[in-house]
Amino acid sequence: MRIARYDVGMRRVLRSFLRPVVLAIAASFVLGFFAHAFLGLANTSVASASLYEPTLRETGKYKLVTPLLACGNPDDSKNFQEYKDLETTLRAMVDSEKKAGHATDISIYFRGLQGKWLSVNEDVKYTPASLLKVPLMIAYFKARESNPALFSTKLYYDGVVDLNSAEVFRPDHSMSPGWYSVEDLIKRMIIESGNNATNLLYQHIDEKTLNEVFTDLGLPPPPTNKPAENYISARSYNYFFRVLINATYLSPDDSEQALEILTQSKFEDGLRAGVPDTVSVADKFGERSLFDQNGTVLDRELHDCGIIFGEKQRYQLCVMTRGQDFTDLEHVIQAISKTVYDQLQNVE
Repeated sequence: MRIARYDVGMRRVLRSFLRPVVLAIAASFVLGFFAHAFLGLANTSVASASLYEPTLRETGKYKLVTPLLACGNPDDSKNFQEYKDLETTLRAMVDSEKKAGHATDISIYFRGLQGKWLSVNEDVKYTPASLLKVPLMIAYFKARESNPALFSTKLYYDGVVDLNSAEVFRPDHSMSPGWYSVEDLIKRMIIESGNNATNLLYQHIDEKTLNEVFTDLGLPPPPTNKPAENYISARSYNYFFRVLINATYLSPDDSEQALEILTQSKFEDGLRAGVPDTVSVADKFGERSLFDQNGTVLDRELHDCGIIFGEKQRYQLCVMTRGQDFTDLEHVIQAISKTVYDQLQNVE
């Protein structure tokens, strides 16, 4: 994916990212947001709760989103003690899995709905691969705001090249040559992680709109001169799901629709395998394999990030892994997901 890189200032962030937030408290939110994201928390495993305490709108209208209304005053006396045991457990798991040779790198970013979070190696960078399909979907929802007929627009797939042929985790259904609506292509891109649908959508999106999905959230777009290898971290990727569940970038209705599509993902061997079948998960996975000139695998990456709508808690979880074997990496993600879910049942 070739995306131009440019920066936007604080005004654009306030205008686009914090549009639903009351202007009277916008300044305090921005300070807390950027302190969390960019000012010195890279090596901190459990964040200080002094960043902000969000005020969420309780509403029965939406099944998946919980719109963010405002942010309260910071409180330096809190340290997210309820997640200390979980962090300790996860750190031990990461060390054990790496010593067993199941992965060479494992990164975890967990965030509760109230803004409290923990992480393990959250700033190690990975190749996002299919994870970038989520911001592309968000860009189409954003473009629909000014073009209501966009999702019914038909695009033609010629079927000459199958971009899924090199993938290990392929769509269950291949695309035949023909006309497809933008809405159908978005679903194929997200639900089945179809690369052919993705390529068609990418060719027809306004580059400025796609760029702004990254820059409005304070994230750099993928590099334009080479594949986006070692580009994104578990912590930074979290923002795409964070703005969806809090409806702070798209409208609540559009955020709900986007999350509903993500809950239909066919990838069952990651986060979903660690929670009961009755629990909804809105997630996206990404795979990447690196070979030498002889075709020998140098390493593989498998990631799964999303939102778990648990019976007791809703939370975000992003697990990024690097190793030699996809089966091992799947098991690592599954084990982490199960551990987080099970341990949260004892957290009030």
